[in-house]
Amino acid sequence: SVSPDSTVITVGAQYGQTGPRYLRPTYSRLHDSGAVVTTCPWGYKLTPERVCLDIDECERNVSECGPQQRCENFYGG
Repeated sequence: SVSPDSTVITVGAQYGQTGPRYLRPTYSRLHDSGAVVTTCPWGYKLTPERVCLDIDECERNVSECGPQQRCENFYGG
């Protein structure tokens, strides 16, 4: 989204709202096999340590900031 200051583009959450950098994943068991599935909310990725870590959309350049703009990553989906 574009903030009131048009030189700053915020990504990763709705403007003005932030979540934590780390979250606990959710676990669910598949009925047929009994396997446990670990998932993270949208905007987070599961680390090898089994923690949900915020995805930095600025680092990935998904916002495609222009030359006069600055990307600001907000923690959370």
